[in-house]
Amino acid sequence: MYIVALRFPLNMESSAALARDKTASYSLLRQHNVPVVPHTLISLPVKYVEGSYLSVVSKAESEYGYPMVIKPNNGLGGKDVMLATNRDELIMGIEHIHKSESACISPFVSSEVEYRVVVLKGKVLIIIGKKPQPPEWRHNMSYGALPILDIAEPLRQQLSDIACRAAQVMDLAMAAVDIFCETNGILRILEVNSSVSLLTFSKRSKKHYALAKGVYTELVRASLNL
Repeated sequence: MYIVALRFPLNMESSAALARDKTASYSLLRQHNVPVVPHTLISLPVKYVEGSYLSVVSKAESEYGYPMVIKPNNGLGGKDVMLATNRDELIMGIEHIHKSESACISPFVSSEVEYRVVVLKGKVLIIIGKKPQPPEWRHNMSYGALPILDIAEPLRQQLSDIACRAAQVMDLAMAAVDIFCETNGILRILEVNSSVSLLTFSKRSKKHYALAKGVYTELVRASLNL
């Protein structure tokens, strides 16, 4: 048994691979009626001629409208996540990501706070709100988003329920589920992760460090069957 970086031996590799694939995760969650933000795959055009994915782009434009979000289909930490307000920006973003991997696009969802729910075997270990600081719009703490711990009921229970349901559907013993709360109060999953980073969070204060340590302690104990 090994713990490598932020990865714990708690999930099957097939489930972890599914979580890394944003469009596959979306398809599975949608099939099980779990509320989730749509994602459309723009495959890496290794065998394509330039612009052959424009039919997929046109379909996404009609379904999502602008602005849209472009991101690596297997990306982490907000890297290379871009906002497009027109087709030129969308194509530019897709081609940038295609230099190394497949891309995906999704509608831009207005959410003042994104919530990360860490689940271990059906138990919620922590819920953290992430509020971006303008002009930054991404909800990643590595890009300056502020953590929020004071989350009232019944929102806390609703977040817990949807996160545990997503982990169950994807057969993940451990998951970090990112959830948007839209301006109308509707909750939708943005993505599901099979690992969790609390490094930036832990540096906020001694309290944040202690909370992060508690989460990782639980994950280590579960890995060792303690």
